[in-house]
Amino acid sequence: IVNLCMNLPKRHPFLDRPLIDFTAAFILEPSALVGTVLGVLLNRILPTLVTSLLLVLLLAYTTCKTTRKGQAAYRRESHVRRTSTRDPP
Repeated sequence: IVNLCMNLPKRHPFLDRPLIDFTAAFILEPSALVGTVLGVLLNRILPTLVTSLLLVLLLAYTTCKTTRKGQAAYRRESHVRRTSTRDPP
């Protein structure tokens, strides 16, 4: 709440709008709250081993997805760097 109070009067450094994007907050907050409620319920219902296994699987999935995106970005940037540094004939 303190962070919100501190950032509420601030403006975007380059655009004429508030620093906080309230539209994004209104869209993301309900799903975050539902995820929190479901997580708490599952944590109470499921055994610790199952909860830990689900968290490890989620971590593995997000790690693989992030690594693939990073590799794709690296390949794109390397290609752009190679083609931009070549001397034109």
